[in-house]
Amino acid sequence: MEGAGIFSGDLLIVDKALYPKAGQIIIGVVNQQPLVKYLAYVGCHTVLRSANRKYPDRFIMEGDDFDVWGVVTHSIRDHWRN
Repeated sequence: MEGAGIFSGDLLIVDKALYPKAGQIIIGVVNQQPLVKYLAYVGCHTVLRSANRKYPDRFIMEGDDFDVWGVVTHSIRDHWRN
């Protein structure tokens, strides 16, 4: 999610009380794999999008085990690391 300003090692603040809306960054779990992606809808399909267009959209299909853990509201980067 570097295209969204989220880098490896960043801490994410997630609000589980917010209702996830299209265009927001979420932490989702698809078939037991956690993902940080933009939430989108195409027709009646839920789609997870990367900030990097090199990665294809992940359509949530019938039979997928999908859950939204929460909406990412902030990220924290440690500038002190060696």
